[in-house]
Amino acid sequence: MPFVLLAAYATGIVLVCFVAPLDISGYGTVIGALLLLWVFLWRLSRCNSSCRSPWVWIPFLGLLLTAGFLHASLQLEPPSVANHISRFADNSPLILEGKILNIEKRAPGGYRLLAEMRQVIQKQGSGVVSGDVLVYIKEGELQVRPGQIIRWRSPLRRPFSFGNPGEFNYPLYLATRGIYVTAFIAQAEDLLALANHPEQQVTSLENWRYSLATHIEQTVPDNAAGFVQSLLLGMSGGISQEQRQVLSESGVAHLFAISGLHFGLLALLLYQVGKWLYTRSQRLILWCPPQRILPVLLIVPLAAYLFLTGNAWATRRAFLMVSLVALLFARGRRTSPFALLATVAFSLLLMNPLALFQPGFQLSFAGVAGIMAWLPCWQRPLSGLSKLARWPLTLILTTTAATLATAPATLWHFHQFAPAGLLTNLIAIPLIAWGAVPVGLVSMATLPFSTLLADWGLLLSAKLVTLAISIVTSISQWPGLTAIPYYLTTSSLILLVASLLILLPFGIRRHHWLFRLTILLAASGAAWLTQPQVADFQVTALSVGQGDATLISLADDIHYLIDGGGLVGSSIDPGEQLIAPALGRMGIDRLQGVILTHNHPDHSSGLAYILRRFPVESFYLAEDLARLAPELQEVLHQRGVPVRHVDEGWTHLKRERQQTFSLFVPEQNARDINERSIAVFAGQQTEGVLLTADLGKSGLQQLRKAGVPGRISLLKLPHHGSRHSQPEWYLDWIQPEAAFVSSGRGNPYGFPHQQTIEACTAQQIPLFRTDQDGMLTLRISNGLWQAQRGRAL
Repeated sequence: MPFVLLAAYATGIVLVCFVAPLDISGYGTVIGALLLLWVFLWRLSRCNSSCRSPWVWIPFLGLLLTAGFLHASLQLEPPSVANHISRFADNSPLILEGKILNIEKRAPGGYRLLAEMRQVIQKQGSGVVSGDVLVYIKEGELQVRPGQIIRWRSPLRRPFSFGNPGEFNYPLYLATRGIYVTAFIAQAEDLLALANHPEQQVTSLENWRYSLATHIEQTVPDNAAGFVQSLLLGMSGGISQEQRQVLSESGVAHLFAISGLHFGLLALLLYQVGKWLYTRSQRLILWCPPQRILPVLLIVPLAAYLFLTGNAWATRRAFLMVSLVALLFARGRRTSPFALLATVAFSLLLMNPLALFQPGFQLSFAGVAGIMAWLPCWQRPLSGLSKLARWPLTLILTTTAATLATAPATLWHFHQFAPAGLLTNLIAIPLIAWGAVPVGLVSMATLPFSTLLADWGLLLSAKLVTLAISIVTSISQWPGLTAIPYYLTTSSLILLVASLLILLPFGIRRHHWLFRLTILLAASGAAWLTQPQVADFQVTALSVGQGDATLISLADDIHYLIDGGGLVGSSIDPGEQLIAPALGRMGIDRLQGVILTHNHPDHSSGLAYILRRFPVESFYLAEDLARLAPELQEVLHQRGVPVRHVDEGWTHLKRERQQTFSLFVPEQNARDINERSIAVFAGQQTEGVLLTADLGKSGLQQLRKAGVPGRISLLKLPHHGSRHSQPEWYLDWIQPEAAFVSSGRGNPYGFPHQQTIEACTAQQIPLFRTDQDGMLTLRISNGLWQAQRGRAL
């Protein structure tokens, strides 16, 4: 029964990706109809006992599905109360006051803290507010602690995603945590702690966590402090991007997320200590056997450890499973492990439905389910072996089962397969899980009594972690074991999940094979319906913020990427985090060419990753190669990508009867580098698109004088919609049927400029914008350019 309840509720949650939320009357109609159907079937079953069947539960499951959809829809948006802090997110500076819930130091520098808001102070007065705000502090040393009341001045912002398929959905991630507003502070000194505030509370557990993290940072060498904090406290902010990449490529990242392994080790340690103390008393032994009562008593310290380590999804799953097993064992009852796992998943989704979309939730439950399903079957041939031989083989089989089960979620979210994991886990698990973790836990418990012993233990834990990281890094670089980037499409995800379901060892009888055949046929049909469709003439404006990245797709599976975006002052690599995942979801695994229109960071920053990960036939540019960023030059050299220098004037890369693809290079002696930008024209029969990069009026005049190879029906506005290119003039000249612009949401330049927007409106030219619509997929339909917007969730 837990499986059916979980499936119904989870289906309702998933529907928020495809169905718009209903109004109150809509929900009332659906719920009323299901209740009437339930009453009808129930009365029918009572009138005729032969009619008793599972069908009477269909309306109940429908109600559960509706509840999942409603709950998830409500959690996606901020609470509707009038004083919620999200109502003040209008980018205007405010004086804000709140209580610190937790603090985490970040590896790039600065801090990230969560504040429970108290009041907002504006010119017209102050007001009491509710809700949490995630505050980013760029640099400085923070002098506050959890529980203190703080005050600062900054704008509030609603988080948003760029709107490309495959990217990390930041608003969804924060909504899962009940956060709908963020703030940014440049200096930690700009944060004011209100001493002796009457509402100040000493949050002992969170303060202890912060103190332990600070002590680890002061005691452990810098290169290992982040690892130890993540292992023992669940605080991963201290792990740098380079270290995360090492963990991912070596297949051991799961060891640094507190999960069932950590809980099992802690529970075993506490149980052994508790059993030794319990058996000292004859009266207690006669009252109740220790193996029945001790697991229940361990729930309290394990709950404290749950909150001490940040209450992550894998940790919650492990805690609930341990607690349920302890309670069932105390009552002398047994249940199926899968039913237990489904019950825990259902319980967590009832509390937080959006958890279903989080990688941590998916990986945690999939990994455990895979081990439960495959490991017992695979272990049977090992029963005759000695313990010494069984141990490494069991570890390999466990890793294989977990790797297979988590492969769909891993590839879907992280776009990478780490073959080294099967080997590295043999070394990392003993060193980290059975060495660094227990030593670190004992050290933290010793800290209140002996700082010296605690420090020795933490240093030993760090040594074990450093040794493990060094070994797995070396192994992950062996030939054949290097990480493989792989981008799943929706259709390939369906086929992968179906393949794993077919491989489950649930029987070999006839009905089992029929079930497998049904899965195969259903998955094949779903994969065919969801396979990516890229037209023979298509323009894709990727949403990369205040930058440029456009893909032009032509017949014969030819794709050209023009520019690679770039976010000045941001740690986001648009190539890795925005462009590559989008290309992967579109089913594009190679590029005919990459064109750099001009050497500005908002056009070039993401190209190094693209050139490193995708086969590219040629790289085109108009200026001197030596002026490019060193990283870009190095990648071009390492990958052996042919570099084509484009001369001034028109260069035709493809000029056929049906399609044309050409590059125009203006004079390269202009002082403004924008005026040297390469313009791109792509045409098919009587339709054509012109990409003008950042050309100003001078460059556009040269383009007009040289002539265009065909009719322009779609125009990419110059320089992100700047008014300095004189939009009235070039729109009168080109007279496109539609236009699009690449710009960042809320960018400081005000692009696209209001004058440009009004010029398009005056000439009745539809304007598609990446800042409002996310990624734009532009195709010809019924003789008109139509735009498919980016994702809604």
